[in-house]
Amino acid sequence: VLKLDMRFVQTAFSEEADNGTHMLGAVVDIARHLAVPLVAEGVETQEQLDELKAMGCDMAQGFLLSEPLSPEGLGARIERLAKDRSGAGTNTQGDARGGTSPESPAPSPGHKRWWERLPAISLRHAELVAVILAALVAIAIVIVSSGVRQGIDNIEDANERFILAQQAATDLEMGSDYLTENVRSFVMTGDVQYLDKYFEELDVTRRRDGAVQSLEELLGDNEALDSLRKALDYSNELVTFEDQAMKLTLLAEGYDEARMPDDLRDASLSAEQAALAPEEKRRLAQELVFGDSYAEYKTRIKDYAARCTDALMASSGQMRSKTSTDMVALLAVQSICTLAMLIIVLGIVVFIIGWIQRGRHGARARCRGLAV
Repeated sequence: VLKLDMRFVQTAFSEEADNGTHMLGAVVDIARHLAVPLVAEGVETQEQLDELKAMGCDMAQGFLLSEPLSPEGLGARIERLAKDRSGAGTNTQGDARGGTSPESPAPSPGHKRWWERLPAISLRHAELVAVILAALVAIAIVIVSSGVRQGIDNIEDANERFILAQQAATDLEMGSDYLTENVRSFVMTGDVQYLDKYFEELDVTRRRDGAVQSLEELLGDNEALDSLRKALDYSNELVTFEDQAMKLTLLAEGYDEARMPDDLRDASLSAEQAALAPEEKRRLAQELVFGDSYAEYKTRIKDYAARCTDALMASSGQMRSKTSTDMVALLAVQSICTLAMLIIVLGIVVFIIGWIQRGRHGARARCRGLAV
């Protein structure tokens, strides 16, 4: 049994909650997917109870239904409910005014018992018809069940794709932040270990490029991928600022430009920048990675990463909604087929009973004819 804690329910229905019931709906969907009963605690108003019923919650408990009871109070409550449900009882004295005959009166000549109205076909033919109908219904149930199973697999696949795609968006943002962290640390301290970490992320780990490639393989071209590509473009533009800042820092520290990494050696500096004094180069390098322009690029990267996430959520939600609608229709067909199978089985039972009764009646009639 899956239980919703009282604080969870009350928070969802509070005035301060922002779309709190959406999370309740998600938990209800999880319970349905796991095929476990769902119990909501802390139900205190009829509105809460009605909302939970509409979501598909199986059971509820709370002050709306009953306050906490002592063992004695619980016993009294059970007795009172039992009396209310029993009512005045059923009239069982139908035979007190003379009783009934132990045997039913013989039917009139024109009256036919129900088994005498059955089609005059053999039991073998009836069984053959029943088996064919049952086989057809069973095949329909198997096909529909396969569709339901496929629908469940599609929902699981959509959830897995969303998680992987969301991870890709997160990886790009984390990779960009890691580059920023190390370039800022380098220009502030001049410690080359930060320079090594920067280029390891940029050229070896390559989380940003891997994130875009993963999303391409998962989803192909769509709105989410376009947003992530734009975030990568802005991140690559930041690399230009970062290369200039690191080159200025190395020059300020007296490093020979010929011994610098290729990316830094190719970074373009104006004649004025190259002619600056070491301290001025350090200040310019810090301004490049801490200034407003740099911050604006970082904001754009986060914005497009967020747009990617929003597009992923919308696409995944549409896919789950469509699959859920299809599954509801398939489940309805499955219920109809199951009911049809039950009707066929009951029909077989009724026919067999009638066929036996008709045989017995015919045998008794033949016996009475012999006796006469």
